[in-house]
Amino acid sequence: MSQENTPDVTLTKAEGLWFEDADTVFQADFKVFRVSRCILSARSRVFRDILAIPSTEPREVYEDCTLICLPDSAEDVTLFFKAIFDSS
Repeated sequence: MSQENTPDVTLTKAEGLWFEDADTVFQADFKVFRVSRCILSARSRVFRDILAIPSTEPREVYEDCTLICLPDSAEDVTLFFKAIFDSS
């Protein structure tokens, strides 16, 4: 079942970390981040390994992108992704 089809869950797009041309959506708490799998893999060995694991089960999807749910807080994921995707 797709996360976007769950009526009782309201997800918020992360401001500044939602790129329309990106191919992967990560969810932490009730916040979603749409980022480039290629850039993330190039900058983080952990995410490179996570993204390389083949899935035998159907993947969850959010706005036509693979959805990966993270156990981390939205605040922690925001800080991590900003360090990678926001050079300022």
